Amino acid sequence: MTGAVLNFYGFMNDGKYNVHYDIGGSFFFIKPDTALTANHVLNKEFFSNTGDFLNKQSFLVGENNFIAEVNSDLLFEHKNIDLTVIKFPNDVSSTFFDVSQDEPTENQEFYSLGFIAGEQPEIHVKNIRYKVILEKVVLNDITKIKQDGYVKKLLSKTLKSADLNLNNVNTIETSFGGYVGMSGGPLIDKATQKIIGILSHGDPDDTDKKDVLYATDCTEIIKVV
Repeated sequence: MTGAVLNFYGFMNDGKYNVHYDIGGSFFFIKPDTALTANHVLNKEFFSNTGDFLNKQSFLVGENNFIAEVNSDLLFEHKNIDLTVIKFPNDVSSTFFDVSQDEPTENQEFYSLGFIAGEQPEIHVKNIRYKVILEKVVLNDITKIKQDGYVKKLLSKTLKSADLNLNNVNTIETSFGGYVGMSGGPLIDKATQKIIGILSHGDPDDTDKKDVLYATDCTEIIKVV
């Protein structure tokens, strides 16, 4: 199971409760009760720092109207490798990927799955006391991205930015570029169908479209999952 992280921002306008919503990134399941995404896509600070909003909510949404609301209690952060583990109290997904126990290799072929940030899928919600109950999500009309590629380079990467603080992280440089919103999506080995990495960031840093994408590789994931 892979899908989009859909964020809601609640505010008052002319005495009425309104929401803005959009896709913040991507996710995938590695167990029926465990999903992964990039830490800069979903983290505890999102829920604690409401700013000008009355309320913030986040949902994992996927095909066939898959909807699972997330709160900060479900999040286990590993900021040093740009990873958030989402652990549900019970099984919520019948489909998931295994994480490879083998180190990636250069030229290894894979495909990636992800979404474009800022898009607004068709939704049906109920408003109850300054929050929403998400009843239906249709992802068909938004931009879902599947790309074939290969491991262009393996490197240990250190990066400090507004969203990231990586220090000697085992990283995959992919053979393709992409868009903001693909972060948190999986790199899936074509031969084994196992996860070899999770998309993290891209270059250039200050644009929505990236010429090259980087992923935290599975050797870092298996240390903490």
